[in-house]
Amino acid sequence: TTSSNRNNIRNSNIKSKLRCLNTNAQSLQFKMAELEDVIKKDDVQIITITESWGQTWKEASLEIEGFNMYKKYRADGRRGGGCLIYVSKELKSYACKQMENVPGDDSVWCWVKVADGARILV
Repeated sequence: TTSSNRNNIRNSNIKSKLRCLNTNAQSLQFKMAELEDVIKKDDVQIITITESWGQTWKEASLEIEGFNMYKKYRADGRRGGGCLIYVSKELKSYACKQMENVPGDDSVWCWVKVADGARILV
């Protein structure tokens, strides 16, 4: 193949990949602007966050425009913990109901449908 064809193949492969970010926030409350900057700069589609510490402030402050948010806080009410998943609204996503009420589990899960119709559990 020519150099131009190789670049086209490479570019088409890049477009079919999901861009994901995982981070341990240790309190997301004052880091939202930084997170939104990273999302825009790197064109991230799926974000998973541990240690969001999100129970003590308004949930609306955790929302990100253009993203669906899935969350779980510590069931026992202890301070800290908490996890979030943000999925771009460009992707079809929905909560994984089977994993929502597992006793003692402080995790959050969702399904993401990709272009070929397959589902990915996040």
